[in-house]
Amino acid sequence: MPGQASRPLWVSAMVFLAVACTDATGPAFEPDFAASTLRDVAQIDFHHYQWVECANGGDGESVELTGTLHVLERTTTDAHGRAHSQKHFQPMGIEGLGMETGAMWRGTGVTRTTWNEVPGGGADVETFVMNYKIIGTAGHPSLMWHVTAHLTEANGDVRADVFTESLECS
Repeated sequence: MPGQASRPLWVSAMVFLAVACTDATGPAFEPDFAASTLRDVAQIDFHHYQWVECANGGDGESVELTGTLHVLERTTTDAHGRAHSQKHFQPMGIEGLGMETGAMWRGTGVTRTTWNEVPGGGADVETFVMNYKIIGTAGHPSLMWHVTAHLTEANGDVRADVFTESLECS
C-alpha cells in the first residue's frame, strides 16, 4: 500500500527468486531439447475480504468478495531447454458485500506473471502485473489497485528490481 516501507509479503511470494549463473559468453554446454508446451486451465473458488478505505462515507469498510477466479497457465520449454512461463488470473462473476453498509460491489481485473529461465546459466527474469478493481454500485466509490514488479537475476546477483504500486479510490 502507499507509504509502506516494504513490499507486501504476497508480492514477494509471487516474484520467483531463481538463481542461475552464466558469463558473457553463455553456457559452455546447451543440451538439445525438443520444444514443448504445457497448458493448464482452472476455475478456482474465490473468497477474500478487501478493505476499501473510501467506502462508508470515507470511514472505510471491509468488503467480502466471492466468485470464481479463472487461471490459465502456459509453460514452454524451447529447443535450448529454456523455460518460458506465463500465468493469467482473471476474476469471473466476483460479487462483493460491504460488511458495514451492505453496499454491493463487483470484482474485476487481471493479474499476469511471466517468467523466463536459462538452464545451466543465464539470466532469470520475472515480471508480475496486477490490476485489481473493486467497482462500487449505486453511487458507491470504486477501488483501483495496480502493482508492477520486475526482477532480473544473473550469476546469483539481482541486476534489476523494480516495484511500483498505486491505490486509488474514486
